[in-house]
Amino acid sequence: MDPPEWYKRPLVAEIADIFGHPKPVEIVTEKQFDYGQDRLQVLARSPWHEMETRRDSFYLMDLAYCGLQQDLFDYAFPGFLIRWWEGLVAQASAAHGETDIYFAIWHGQVFNKMMPLERRTRVMEWMTRAFIDALDAWSGWTTWQYSEGTNHHFLWTFNSLGRTLPVTPSLWKQMSNVSTPGRAQFWILIGTGLAYPTNEVPWIPPWTPDGGGGGVYIEESDDQIYTAGYLSENVDFLRQELTLESLRQRIEEGLQLVLDDQGRLASEDILLRLRTSPDYMLRKLQWLNRRLGIPDLDAEADEPMN
Repeated sequence: MDPPEWYKRPLVAEIADIFGHPKPVEIVTEKQFDYGQDRLQVLARSPWHEMETRRDSFYLMDLAYCGLQQDLFDYAFPGFLIRWWEGLVAQASAAHGETDIYFAIWHGQVFNKMMPLERRTRVMEWMTRAFIDALDAWSGWTTWQYSEGTNHHFLWTFNSLGRTLPVTPSLWKQMSNVSTPGRAQFWILIGTGLAYPTNEVPWIPPWTPDGGGGGVYIEESDDQIYTAGYLSENVDFLRQELTLESLRQRIEEGLQLVLDDQGRLASEDILLRLRTSPDYMLRKLQWLNRRLGIPDLDAEADEPMN
């Protein structure tokens, strides 16, 4: 994509406006965490379309652990948010090195330290729209095999955001309007994770070291936050809103939008399980509600079995 078109995209133009159309930074006074001042100088002068999440991920260490230079943050952080959104669209992991963008935001508390209330509110609204924009672009296919390129990325990102920022209610409200195949497919992920234990999903082969698989790991996340669970306001919201009845409604609404045979079969199977095995799904939901509020969501736990 040519640079002029790159910057004309609505989400790019919006985040530029939120941060006041920041300019590259000429004078860098911030002390880079790993003493990489030369790399920090390059980042400060790189246009957003030339920023690379792998090459520039060192800055996430600064966000997590260092005193930050305000004008450098105002310039670089929007570039990382754009790359985060692009990664969602591509279903690729967010920028990370020794840390990741979720850990950097959470541990460094940059929303509170580096942004006034109006700006951080607008940035969280932007991130919500970016997530939904990427989810809506996930249309027309439901890939279940890990070896075929999926890692149930939107569910894992949803969990990472739940541990990072108070955006779960706004995300939930939009996803509950099941108006696109992508949103319908998200609810299939939730439904599958609640309907079956790991390695017992009929349409997903058991896990193997080479092929992946195993099921929908409903508490999995895409971050390196190991000492905290969901933010209290997020987990309190989910415990109220995620019920077997709300799941049934979302699956039924999405059934006509899922465009491939496997997605339709999965939807019908989840609805059948809701009618015939509600006790198991309720136990799984109660287990999930306990797990969301405690640290290390990725740890192995006593998942209910059929």
